[in-house]
Amino acid sequence: TQLGHEHRAWGLRQKLDAGLRYIYEETDDKEIEGPTRDSTSGTLRADDDRFGKAFSAFVQDRMFLTAKLIFTPGVRVEHYRYTRHVQRARVNGVPTDVNLRQGDVVTKLIPGLGLAYNAGNRLTFFTGLHRGFAPPRTKDAITNHGVSLDLDAELSWNYEAGARFHPGRGLSGEVTYFRMDFENQIIPAAISGGATTTLINGGETLHQGLETSFRVDWGELARSPQALYTDVRYTYLPTAKFTRNALFEGNRLPYAPENSVSILMGFRHRRAFGVQLAATYVGDQFGDNNQTFIPSADGTVGPLPGYMIWNLGFDYARRGERFSVTPYINVKNLTDKLYISSRAPQGIQPGLFRQVNAGVKFTF
Repeated sequence: TQLGHEHRAWGLRQKLDAGLRYIYEETDDKEIEGPTRDSTSGTLRADDDRFGKAFSAFVQDRMFLTAKLIFTPGVRVEHYRYTRHVQRARVNGVPTDVNLRQGDVVTKLIPGLGLAYNAGNRLTFFTGLHRGFAPPRTKDAITNHGVSLDLDAELSWNYEAGARFHPGRGLSGEVTYFRMDFENQIIPAAISGGATTTLINGGETLHQGLETSFRVDWGELARSPQALYTDVRYTYLPTAKFTRNALFEGNRLPYAPENSVSILMGFRHRRAFGVQLAATYVGDQFGDNNQTFIPSADGTVGPLPGYMIWNLGFDYARRGERFSVTPYINVKNLTDKLYISSRAPQGIQPGLFRQVNAGVKFTF
């Protein structure tokens, strides 16, 4: 629920926004091991239920200091309660029925400030300071044996400054400098490095870099009623390091590629169908805190080579006076590219294989 109210105070035009949100989520996770790769039944190896209840509230006030300068202070409160109920797990390597339940709760107040300057119809400068907050995932925070790992929430101060621009018909873009100072970042851990869990509190870290995006609407450039467009996004992350850590200070963080690029080509008919083809490139990454270049025999430490994957999507919209029906189909990892997505905690984990998802959207 969100409400807005425009008013004047201190001689300034202002817009006050406030909202509430409640989310309940429940996951029933079962691991079934069959005798062959295409088995439809087998031995129940693990079974657990995870529950999450999240409540958040926010308020922000857009203050129009001048016709072009907007100042926006705001604050948000987050309350998250999570529980994991393990009903089957490995005991001494043997799948066994158990009854283990553990949970935790976290509450944080999250402030933020934003400033925007509209230099004209085609150019806007902006800057901001915000508190970052993310609770640990329930599956990560509580082990298969019902033990809490005491993972702290990820807390950071996030700074950004940049510009949005529209140089001409069918052209738009954005350039943003960002800096994230983490007081605590949850990071993967490798068992060969002495860890006994997938994730640990990594302590203070620093991320700093540049994000850019650019869009060309070829249909608009050609004054066509059809939409043909290209989106290009690039993230440059030269700094991603431990800052205060007795063992790893100065080392590059694992799973933090220096370069990431995505290119999307799309076409949409003004009355019917749309198709999108996207390519995503993720650069080389370290897989452990020691910046290990030579992979170990068991695969738990070492680099993660860069990779590129392709995704394809198609939809067909039928619009009526009161509702619309849109069948769609999406293919992820179109070429079934095999790549390393993780080495933590027990060795090489392959990335997402080719998946085909289909469905129907109804809009009223």
